[in-house]
Amino acid sequence: MKKIIFLTGYSISHIYPLETMIKFLKNKYELYIICTYKNKWLPEKWGVNVIIYPEKYWKCKHENKIKSQREDNELLYQNESIQEKYISFLQNDALSTFNFYEDVVQFLKKTINEINPSVVFKDSTDIYWDVIRKEFNSIKTIGFITNNLYSWKYLQNKEILLHFLGILDIEKELSPVFIDNFKDIIDDIYKQISLQLGERFLRSYYQYDPQEEVNIIFSMPFFQPIESLEQKYNNYIVTPQLENFTVESIIPQKLITFIGQEKVIYISTGSFITKNIEYYIKLIQLLTYDQTNKIIISGGKQTDEINKYILENSLEDNAIVFQHVPQKYVLSNCKLFISTGGFNSVKEAIYFKVPMLVIPITCEQRLNGLIIEKLGIGHTLYKRNQKTIDILIKDLLDNESFSQKLQYYSNNIIDNDMNYKCFKEIEEWITNE
Repeated sequence: MKKIIFLTGYSISHIYPLETMIKFLKNKYELYIICTYKNKWLPEKWGVNVIIYPEKYWKCKHENKIKSQREDNELLYQNESIQEKYISFLQNDALSTFNFYEDVVQFLKKTINEINPSVVFKDSTDIYWDVIRKEFNSIKTIGFITNNLYSWKYLQNKEILLHFLGILDIEKELSPVFIDNFKDIIDDIYKQISLQLGERFLRSYYQYDPQEEVNIIFSMPFFQPIESLEQKYNNYIVTPQLENFTVESIIPQKLITFIGQEKVIYISTGSFITKNIEYYIKLIQLLTYDQTNKIIISGGKQTDEINKYILENSLEDNAIVFQHVPQKYVLSNCKLFISTGGFNSVKEAIYFKVPMLVIPITCEQRLNGLIIEKLGIGHTLYKRNQKTIDILIKDLLDNESFSQKLQYYSNNIIDNDMNYKCFKEIEEWITNE
């Protein structure tokens, strides 16, 4: 039986979507998933072979250099222009991605040699396979991304680029030449860092655009911008499996009682980044002004502080917080979802027909928010000429057009459950000698 290895990313959200492919390949190939220790429970649940990355796999290698440069920049703060400060930010951001560790390289070489797979499925965030693949020429590579693919072809649109980078507020402080030539500038930053550190080459913003001969995009055809896909690559959009939307079976009684027969407002900032306490307090104040609203919050690291605020202000009847929330259950009882626009959450909100208010943190979340607004299934806080948050929330709660559009796209997900034709084409490519 041929063997396949999956090189996964750090976040659990980069593993969940793989279930569709795992189920299709499981009885035909011997599957191995390499992941972090904290994520191993999921592939173990799927019954595949699990290998754990070395502990430092995701650790920031040049943290001290980043800190030092940040301190140097602060000393120069008064003399720097906005553009110079932004370039310093870009340099530090790029520096944080050069996390090559030689023992991880040797671990992967040893693992690949021992297993001898026919194919490697490479997460878009992985930086190691490109380093060692030249030693394994007989092994095929399939790239996969668990968000939309956002290529430079797509980012050449100036308005899209400004949203992606999150620089709408400083656009006037940047020279037109800087914006027009941004790709060359960021490429040069990555090249200079590689030379200065003596590190291996990294493609700028590689994590948003796998460039393998075959790439899998775990998205939805109506959500992935087609103009971002290049014909020289075989890009397959794999739609969500309906089983992924099965509501959790174990629900805290406290949560069931709180919801009762009503539709709630759900606030979550995702599994990777938690907002500060002021963010939650502002939303609670805004939403509890109407005493009929019930709010459920997935608080993560801020759970205790949020709960303290709720208790001190006697808001227990209107707001409740949990460190982790059975999200699909909550969304199935939800009238508004306030989130950062993480992709798994977006897919679930569409399926359960819940309008979204996206308050993005990352590059892809800002673009996800724009697409959500373009489709008429929600609003994003990051755009030009933005209305205030209270007006946006009122529109999302009162405007029936959101429900109509969500019904249409939810049906689209149901109608496109599991793209078997796509899987068969990928398998043909795997088996073609």
